[in-house]
Amino acid sequence: MSKPQHNNNKTLKANDGKQTIEAQHYVAGPLPSADEMTIYQQVSPDLVTSIVTMAEKEADFRHNYEMQALKTNTELANKHLSERKLGQMIGGAVSALCMATCGYLGYLGMETAASIVGGTTVIGLVTVFVTGQRMPKDE
Repeated sequence: MSKPQHNNNKTLKANDGKQTIEAQHYVAGPLPSADEMTIYQQVSPDLVTSIVTMAEKEADFRHNYEMQALKTNTELANKHLSERKLGQMIGGAVSALCMATCGYLGYLGMETAASIVGGTTVIGLVTVFVTGQRMPKDE
């Protein structure tokens, strides 16, 4: 809750021998000034209590809302991180399997097939990592 701000501006003007007094009163915050609270108390004894209760309820609501938003953002960030870790593990497993296949094909004497499997795996991984880094961060 922000600290209430009170600002009283008074100016005195002289016009053709007449004096004009202008006054401004500015309050920023959930509660009226103490002077206004005193006036409200004179109007109705329960009015000040109602105003304070209303301000407390508003503050409680705002705090609960902000805590829920923070909790939701944290959960989304954790979910995003888990998905990235899972994707990296699956990508690592697939690339290891492709490289193992490439090695096995080379061992069998199928160098052309081994170079195709190995080359496409490397090109595919580079493409995924480069385009993954260039994706917009709007998510």
